[in-house]
Amino acid sequence: MLMLIPLAALPVIIHMIHRQKYKITDFSTLLFFDRSHKYNVFRRLLRHKVLMGMRILILLLLVLAFTRLNCSNVRVGDRLQAVAMVVDCSVSTTQMFDDDGQESMLDFAKRQARASLSELSPGSMVCVVRNTRTPELVLAPTADRDAADQAIAALAPDFTEGSSWEAVDLALDTLGSVRSPARQVLVFTDLQRSAWATNGIAEGRSASHAGIAVKFVALRPRSRENCAIVGMEAQQAPVTLGRPARFALMVRNFGSKAAKNLRIEGGLGAVEGAERVAAVQTVVDIPPRGTVLVNCFLTFSIPGPHEIWFRLPDDAIPADNQWSAAVSVADTVPVLCLGNEDGSKTNNAVGDLFYLANALVPSGKANNLSVTVLRFDEFAKSGLYGYNCVFMTLVKSLGNDELNLIRQYVRGGGGLVVFPGADTDEATLKRLLGEDGEALLPVQVEGHTLEAARVAEVDFSRSVLADMAPVLQELRGIFYTSRYKLRPRSGDARQVETLAVFDDGAPAIIEARHGLGRCILFAGGCGQPGTDLPLRAVFPALVRELAYKLATPVRNTTSFVRPGEMFVGSFEEAEIPAQVLVTGPGNQRRAVAVKPGRNDYGVAVTETAAPGYYRLQTERGDDGGHETALGGFAANLTGADADLEPASPEQMGTVYKGAPLSVASVENSALRTGLIATDKRDLMRMLLLLALALVAVENIVSWVTK
Repeated sequence: MLMLIPLAALPVIIHMIHRQKYKITDFSTLLFFDRSHKYNVFRRLLRHKVLMGMRILILLLLVLAFTRLNCSNVRVGDRLQAVAMVVDCSVSTTQMFDDDGQESMLDFAKRQARASLSELSPGSMVCVVRNTRTPELVLAPTADRDAADQAIAALAPDFTEGSSWEAVDLALDTLGSVRSPARQVLVFTDLQRSAWATNGIAEGRSASHAGIAVKFVALRPRSRENCAIVGMEAQQAPVTLGRPARFALMVRNFGSKAAKNLRIEGGLGAVEGAERVAAVQTVVDIPPRGTVLVNCFLTFSIPGPHEIWFRLPDDAIPADNQWSAAVSVADTVPVLCLGNEDGSKTNNAVGDLFYLANALVPSGKANNLSVTVLRFDEFAKSGLYGYNCVFMTLVKSLGNDELNLIRQYVRGGGGLVVFPGADTDEATLKRLLGEDGEALLPVQVEGHTLEAARVAEVDFSRSVLADMAPVLQELRGIFYTSRYKLRPRSGDARQVETLAVFDDGAPAIIEARHGLGRCILFAGGCGQPGTDLPLRAVFPALVRELAYKLATPVRNTTSFVRPGEMFVGSFEEAEIPAQVLVTGPGNQRRAVAVKPGRNDYGVAVTETAAPGYYRLQTERGDDGGHETALGGFAANLTGADADLEPASPEQMGTVYKGAPLSVASVENSALRTGLIATDKRDLMRMLLLLALALVAVENIVSWVTK
């Protein structure tokens, strides 16, 4: 519209074209008429100049009115306004904003919002919205400037990960119920793409909020390079004393530059008040926008619940550089061996169970396995749920109750290893593996054979023993003279892994999941004379690793929640008190009630606002007894707010229909003024009225001087 200002010269051009030219008169007798004509022309020219000036002024007023000039610092008429302050309190706003590292982005956003209150005219309405994963109306619309200032100053970081458009919707809905000639939403945020992306958002929504202006005050961070620990693989096998436990961390680089020589360190939780000492350190390189899996190994010397922690060097967002976990360390892993004999030598005869039990517990060596040997007619009385893994040899005839007991055990998370020897009851083996709909393994047993065969191919890369794949290559060449022919059943949805194959193409070792547990089936037994497997040096390492890796996961091991989520834990101790003491980050303590369940006791912790480790322990009794540790859990960030790339203002402008959206950028820690705009329609209306008044005056002047 400003380009139309040159049109104001149009009356001048027209006037110059139609100006009157004088004739030169040579007769002196006509000089009187010449003077009279010049006098009349002078009056007419004077009138034309006045009218020309008024018409030029009218055109200028019209051009200025339709250009809607920004006069934010001038209150036209001091009209009352309604403003909603939306402050982003998500994890990404905890990064430092100034060069000295003294003020976070959230602190500056609060300072900018409080300073903007002074731009409001007295009596204007203000409301405050806290922008988190669940937006909250902190302060309803009020004219109390002090209350608004205190509400903004009290805002604290929220670690629930995720700011969203719902906060703007809440602000628009709140202002929609306020009657005011000028309404505006101010959003103080870092304009993070993960939070303000328009993917999946319907364009043109909230048409009922037409006339409410939305302005994003974009706080530009000093750096957008950020790395974060976004997860950790669940610890499947139980952690035992003296045995290195593997913890696999997922570390992601959210920046556009490669992270070189990124140091990752971790260790065990320190005593309260003591400084943490790293027990493991490793260095990795992560490409831009890449993710790596980092293996860290920790060894425990004390049984019971433990806290472990890992951290990265400080970067843009220090809060997502740490990861905590709860680990329950056991003295031993209870293992059950089932067979038709008791596992001892009888008249110099050695059975499969004897080889298996001695491979699990080598004589004269330190061991973390507690092995129990039972006959098949004994296990139904004691049950299976006290054991983390079960080995079966020489499967005898079992009834439906015993078969259902084994199936329920595996479905609930137990590990089962089957060595079917020559004396195995074939009908029971078929029923156990799945002649009906309760198949432990989708495998068809085609019968027993005495055809000799050797193991030709071994592949444990997709097995639970994948980390031992190079060692288990020694299984190649094992000789069987008694075995069962197996064939994976077609049409089953479960994934079956064939870990070893005989030289005739038949499977030698098969692994599959059943419910929460795993089952591994060998084609033959594990004793003489049917195979030379027990004579191989790899046999003890194989069965011991199976005992650890197939073991039932210990409850609460490496369990974690996200900040703001509820943790639900269970305990089997019958002597647990009525209340459990929860100690969170910052040593904040509170009591949580314990509710008895069907087979255990449960506790639900709802206040997990801060990331870190939460200890669960009994309260000290009236007799001054000690507090007993029951376990713990961790609340961790998952990198939802770690990507600092900005959203596109052009795409954001299409979200609301009829609600103009703009972005005001703040590059440094200096406060910006003029964020709250006045009602520009008043200025436009005044300019139009003034232009109409001049048109009326121009017509009057033209008529009077005619």
